[in-house]
Amino acid sequence: MSDLFGMITQQVHGSIATRYDQLYPGLEADGSVHFSSYDGAVAGPIAIRGATWSRELMSLDSLNLRVSQATDWRYFDVSLYVTDARIVIVVDKPIDARTKWVGHLRYPWLHSVGYRPRQGILYDCELVLGMEQLQEGREMPTDCTLRLLLDRHDDSAELAREIVRRLARHHLGRGTLPASAVPEFQVLLDPPRLPDPTKGTHATYWLGAFKHCPTGTEYVRGQPEQGIWRGSKV
Repeated sequence: MSDLFGMITQQVHGSIATRYDQLYPGLEADGSVHFSSYDGAVAGPIAIRGATWSRELMSLDSLNLRVSQATDWRYFDVSLYVTDARIVIVVDKPIDARTKWVGHLRYPWLHSVGYRPRQGILYDCELVLGMEQLQEGREMPTDCTLRLLLDRHDDSAELAREIVRRLARHHLGRGTLPASAVPEFQVLLDPPRLPDPTKGTHATYWLGAFKHCPTGTEYVRGQPEQGIWRGSKV
């Protein structure tokens, strides 16, 4: 299953009953995203100018550590939804009358939430979500990044705070965090607004506990959670 995970996939209207709904968001018959009680309160849609998914591949040979960057996909004009269990993105332009690109990130996968306001012509307003994917056949995890390009007038800091707030509430509410990580997430129930980043950089909330995607959480309500908590507080 891990080899199939690319954060986003094509979904046909009415696909909520398929097995892929365990890994990707399903769609109602009218093409809207299927949200369940597990999602709780849903904020959105939030207009996103562009979304990019990239991977940093690391390999270790006999001489040194090699790092390469790859961009899997980039879409413009995306709708973002922030729920109590995950974030969901939908590409606004459909593939055809019954098919859309749609994807999500579950909160246990996130190890960082970064942002920056617009900083002149070269540095747009942006939200950056970081995680690690563990793929079959690879000893080292792959760093994955979802970059969301916001409107210049959007408050990226408040959007980042809202995601971190919901993430902390999700983790604490489930009661599965290691005891060593609980105090940090209790603070993040009301995350402080970070100082504005220097030009060209991001202000980042680094999360002390996370799981590798895509198997580091439950996929179906009532089933046992999967994966191992990792991070600086574990």
